[in-house]
Amino acid sequence: MEQKILLNFLPFKSENFSFNIYRKEYKKEKKEQLESDVYHYTLPKNEDLNDRSDYLISLNPRENFEIFNYFSNYNLTFTEYFIYQKIVEKIKQKLLNNDYILPEKKYKRKIVYLILKEHTGKGKECLLINPYYYSYNKKLGLIVNFRFIKDSNISFDREIQRLSLSLDRNYKSNANFYIDKYEKLNLFRARFYSKIFPLEVGDKSLELEDRFIEVSPDTLKTKIYLFNEDKEEKSQFIGIDKLGPYSPIENPIELILFSEEKNKLFASDLEKALKGESFPTFKGISKFFRVSNLSFKWVPIDLNEKEDSVLTMKEQLSNNKDAFPIIIHSKQNSEAYYYIKYELLKDGIPIQFVSIETLKDKQTFKWSVSGIALQIFSKLGGIPWLVKPETHRTLIIGIGQSHERIKEGEYYRIKKYFSYSVLTDSSGRYKELKILGKSEDNSAYLSQLEESIQKIIKDYSPNFENFVIHVPFKVKRKELDRIKNTIEKMGNTKTFIVIRINIDNDFFGFNSNQNSFVPYESTYINLSSEEFLVWFEGLQYHNPVINRRISGPVYIEFYYSNEELTKDLKMKCLQDTLNLSGANWRGFNAKMYPISVFYPQLVAKFVKYFDQYGVINVENIKPWFL
Repeated sequence: MEQKILLNFLPFKSENFSFNIYRKEYKKEKKEQLESDVYHYTLPKNEDLNDRSDYLISLNPRENFEIFNYFSNYNLTFTEYFIYQKIVEKIKQKLLNNDYILPEKKYKRKIVYLILKEHTGKGKECLLINPYYYSYNKKLGLIVNFRFIKDSNISFDREIQRLSLSLDRNYKSNANFYIDKYEKLNLFRARFYSKIFPLEVGDKSLELEDRFIEVSPDTLKTKIYLFNEDKEEKSQFIGIDKLGPYSPIENPIELILFSEEKNKLFASDLEKALKGESFPTFKGISKFFRVSNLSFKWVPIDLNEKEDSVLTMKEQLSNNKDAFPIIIHSKQNSEAYYYIKYELLKDGIPIQFVSIETLKDKQTFKWSVSGIALQIFSKLGGIPWLVKPETHRTLIIGIGQSHERIKEGEYYRIKKYFSYSVLTDSSGRYKELKILGKSEDNSAYLSQLEESIQKIIKDYSPNFENFVIHVPFKVKRKELDRIKNTIEKMGNTKTFIVIRINIDNDFFGFNSNQNSFVPYESTYINLSSEEFLVWFEGLQYHNPVINRRISGPVYIEFYYSNEELTKDLKMKCLQDTLNLSGANWRGFNAKMYPISVFYPQLVAKFVKYFDQYGVINVENIKPWFL
């Protein structure tokens, strides 16, 4: 199916331009020794672009700095920053203070937020603009995206989701997400363009093209799911229903439903639904997941007395090794939720929570019950499905973080470093969760990180030839360098690849050949030889109808490899990453992100709360975090 993607990038009409800067040779000065408007970049010594050296650069005359005629292709990172400075200068001249936001964080210094509309007590609708060099097309220009910036003192709610375009005006999943976003982005030219552009640079006036750049994307293969006896299907739900789970549960199971006395009827509703007696959409755990020996039991608890509730649960569970706990609770009682989960996981017991709010809303309950059953089945050790891998004997090491930060004056400091890894193979088969490092000292933490990764590789080397590490974008450079150094010490007998994955990135794209503007699932775009945008979900080839919100593209960067990465190997790694978004056992439609990134996010959320109760070993437990 032919596609044309409008990337949210407006290129400059002028390819090249020049201007004067001031520079002097870099003498290993430390950052804290430099003034705030002095920067460190490499530049050509003269006209030979390959004969380069390190310089300190200023846009204004300075003592001991020489004037230098700078061309836009000399250092594209600095050129991006220069464009940013010119935009900020123009914005401060032409816009009111309450029309824009300049982020204070240094790592966001090339971003400006232009305010479209303020919602009192909620936040601001904004257009994000960011100077960017599109390496693959050799174009300099501007990224334009929409962001809703929530007020820091309010809680996240449905109204915030609506204003962020995730929900529609009726607070349902926004099937018109791409259309709505495209309309917001077009407001840049209508509301702000003439106030910012042209930019006067040297002897040129820089203008942007009238429309977003159009690119021809490529596609990866669509995901194929494996079920009983490695039989294939294109749908998780249909596959289990027709073929049976990949690996069933053989032992008898007793599901113990714990709830307060007042909620006994809701517990009964849940039991009926899990038996397949309530909705035509789900035939029940026994029939659907082929669980041959399943029984139910109800036990009253008082969640206001959470310590007593835990004692009751442990007593019930200690007498029956085949029992599995399900707790019916209110979302409002988050303290009991985390405390009970912590106390049971301390004893290595996974647990399933189901909210009263879900059970009260019959429509939500109807479509949620199969997902609840899926999580229970997976926590019990069953394997519902796997994905057909592109590479074999490949271990995926998904790294997550839960660093504890404290505020000191205007800045935040990391008080405790904590990282962990969710290990799967390229088929999505869950292996284990490993703690990589935990310390209040950065040096000790980095040493633990190195030792843990070495141990994982040594432990899995007999069965795996390829080790692909997936790291979220927020992982710091020192951690990335330590991971790289660890791999280099392991030698070249195995293939090691480090891939950075950024879910919350500034890129977006619109399928100009479809009314919905949504690209097809598995579409990808090259940003550079090492960078890609991939749509993990999108239009289906057999049914190009959108009935829910489709997420934007995921940014993927090949950060490091111990061998030369051919295009073929990159494509195989991209395919495995895409496939892992279909290996999510949290729900049948949960395929927005690869589990190598998503599972660690879930772990981070829990670890943050568990720390207030005490030390807990979250390793070597079936996937309790689903």
